[in-house]
Amino acid sequence: MTGTPRVSVVIPTYRGGELLLRTVDSVLAQTLTDWELLVVLDGCDLPAGFPDDPRIRVVRQVNRGESVARNVGIVAARADIVAFVDDDDLMLPRRLERQLALLDEHPEVALVHTKFEVIDIHGDVVQPGRSGDVQYADLLRGDVRVLMPTIAARTAALLEVGLFHSTLRTGQDLDLIYRVAREYRLGFVDEVLTHYRRHGDNASGDVLQAGINLERILGPHLEWATSRHRDDDARDAREGLAWARQYGSMGALLRARTAWRARDLRGCAAAVREAVRLSPRQAARDLLGNRWPVRSLLRARRMIRGTR
Repeated sequence: MTGTPRVSVVIPTYRGGELLLRTVDSVLAQTLTDWELLVVLDGCDLPAGFPDDPRIRVVRQVNRGESVARNVGIVAARADIVAFVDDDDLMLPRRLERQLALLDEHPEVALVHTKFEVIDIHGDVVQPGRSGDVQYADLLRGDVRVLMPTIAARTAALLEVGLFHSTLRTGQDLDLIYRVAREYRLGFVDEVLTHYRRHGDNASGDVLQAGINLERILGPHLEWATSRHRDDDARDAREGLAWARQYGSMGALLRARTAWRARDLRGCAAAVREAVRLSPRQAARDLLGNRWPVRSLLRARRMIRGTR
């Protein structure tokens, strides 16, 4: 392949398989054809029937995680713009065309995302995705309607903010989005251009973990805003932290209920403690509001003490 492509598409994959083939096919079907595709094999092999196209490059590494695989793809990219899609999701045909048009028209925008729909393992649409036109202030308040597999971003901006932090166990994608939004404007294409597949192997979907991730991400942003006397940003970050903790507390009680039903008494107690740590007021409201009988928790506490 000669010349510099308009956009580099990065697909990290640790499983390969049939879903990866469908994702690659969705890139091949783009109306904008001046792209390169980097498939980063994170400890897996290419599936049988992988297409032979000169625009596709395959990068192999031992299993080091999705964030490292994405960073490898960004560093290897030859284009000024990098688009992301996961190995089980789909780009709809006009996605790259529409995202690059917005970036061309708005040089102040460094990252653009799209509306998306949630699909099941069979590819059937099951619900609309939660997306919207947000900026840094909205993110600070906990409005995180940006999904990583819908994003295209300027390569230089990603390099400037420091790429994905691979030391984070979870929430690496959201952490990067916050850092980009702090320095640049975000763009949004109000059109469904991505299908996000939800199934048992997805890393998202845990309410407690989502709340904890947001709490960990917002903490440094609050410190950053406070140290620079950016009072509006600090106020927004405090609001977002309160919401994240309430959300995580509700997720912890959901986990506690699941553990209780499974007779996992220690797991139940640990989840309740986490709910109280995150938001004592939210935990008390949920418990005393009869969403979950208090007597069950007291009974669990007595039974746990009895097993020591």
